[in-house]
This record gives sequence, structure tokens and C-alpha cells, in this order.
Amino acid sequence: MEHDKHSAFLCSHVADGLRPVNLIAHERDHDWQFLCGEYDHGDDDCVLVCSACAFERFSDLSPYQTLEPGFLAECINGEWVISTFDH
Repeated sequence: MEHDKHSAFLCSHVADGLRPVNLIAHERDHDWQFLCGEYDHGDDDCVLVCSACAFERFSDLSPYQTLEPGFLAECINGEWVISTFDH
């Protein structure tokens, strides 16, 4: 699987199961972010895993494995919205 070659950053809230994933970002360098979408943690407050492991753990998010680099998917009011992002 292509995802095995790349990293995924999970915010601590997601990694600890305290909050659901509400934002998935596929960075231009092909790494991923799985975040709760809140702003109450620091930049270094994350857990690093392989991206294949993240998609395995959050199997309900598997449709977003095809998200192109430079795009993000964000859950807004229960609906997933895809948009571009600069990071």
C-alpha cells in the first residue's frame, strides 16, 4: 500500500480516543494529518504513525485515502467538505 511510505500526525485528542477525527489533511509532501479540529493543543501535541496505520485505525475514513495532496476534508455540521489548503 502506498500509504505505508508516509507519516500521519494525529493530535493527542484523536490518538487518545477523546475526540473524533474532524479534519484530514493530505500534505503536499504526501504526509497526512488526522485532527480533532479544535485549537486547544500545541503544535508539538501529536502522535506520529504510518498513514496506513491511521487509515486502518479509522476505517470509516477510508473513502478519503484518495484525497489528493494539498487538499483537506473537514467535517462541518456532520457533512464532510473537501477544499484546498496551503501548509
